[in-house]
Amino acid sequence: MAVDLTLYPKTLVWGETTWSAEAGGTIALRYMHEGTLVEDRTGTDQYSRAVVVTDKSLRVFVGLRDVKQILGLGALAATNLVATLNDGSADTTVTFATMILYSVNGNQPRAVPGDCELAFVHQSAAGSAVPIT
Repeated sequence: MAVDLTLYPKTLVWGETTWSAEAGGTIALRYMHEGTLVEDRTGTDQYSRAVVVTDKSLRVFVGLRDVKQILGLGALAATNLVATLNDGSADTTVTFATMILYSVNGNQPRAVPGDCELAFVHQSAAGSAVPIT
């Protein structure tokens, strides 16, 4: 039986920058760890006899409520992005290794809360290390 578990991002740390749900409003966290699927089929095979995943990438998207939280962000060298998540009773830490900020999108309408999204991509020195711990 599956159990639903809701985790709330509490803080995110990237280099010397810390975003906190308590100080700046809701934090949203979404990530994609994906690659290109290469399947091996021969003759009348309905299913793959072998599957290989190549060209893997990790992208992390961080949503922030307060547009002011992105002020002063610069291009840092590849730095770990550390997320502290909470399920209501205990914290869990997830580390996305050597992430580079590559995109910032923001929106601040008049007289209502704004929002922005930061996009990070993993850079791997070894080319094979698992980037999520």
